[in-house]
Amino acid sequence: RRGEMRFAMGQWHEEVVYQQNLDYAHKYHDLHITRLHFRSWKALYAEQMAKEREELNARKNQLFLKELNEDIEAELEAERKRLEDERLAEEERKREERAA
Repeated sequence: RRGEMRFAMGQWHEEVVYQQNLDYAHKYHDLHITRLHFRSWKALYAEQMAKEREELNARKNQLFLKELNEDIEAELEAERKRLEDERLAEEERKREERAA
């Protein structure tokens, strides 16, 4: 009877261990899956961030170019005005010379 008992206990123990291993395997499998998901999520997140960064840089560049354009136009306008004033002053001087 003792031998049978020990055998039954051994068998029960083996079954318990097997079940625990199965549980562990399932748990690890889930972990592995979540890890894969996390990896893909991380990759997606990195892609998204890169895209956003590119858009931001593009917008920054556009703004910079726009401001640069405005500055250049303002400088050109000032130069045009200066030349016009010089021309008018020259004409005025010539007129005065003719009058004199």
